[in-house]
Amino acid sequence: MDIYKQDAVTAINPKHYRSHPSGVECIDVIRHFPVSQGMIIKYLWRAGDKGPLLEDLQKALWYVEDCLKHNCGIPYDESTWFNKTYDNMIALWWEAEPAGYRKEAIIAALLDCIETTKDIVCEWIESINAPILNEAKE
Repeated sequence: MDIYKQDAVTAINPKHYRSHPSGVECIDVIRHFPVSQGMIIKYLWRAGDKGPLLEDLQKALWYVEDCLKHNCGIPYDESTWFNKTYDNMIALWWEAEPAGYRKEAIIAALLDCIETTKDIVCEWIESINAPILNEAKE
């Protein structure tokens, strides 16, 4: 591969999307979803790995609101769009992802529980802002 193609691959598929311990890449998951729902998963997937954590969470929340406003999720129907490869990929991701807000929020988005995703992301943002607010009061 020549240097120009290599740079393009790195720019299109940077490390923060392909460094999950499971080996599962973000694009392999989100290509199964409508754009807004995929963007929720994308920003949660990379939260804190590309740039500021709060910025990625705010972007995810914007897409959550967009999804709710336009009712854009996919109804969970295993027979129409899930397949064995996808199920195995999610199982690998699930095993490697530590417990916490990211795991909860991504699973909620994967299952089209967008209101639940919103609640989890808002709680995650509050947990980040709480220490900042407490320091400001002192």
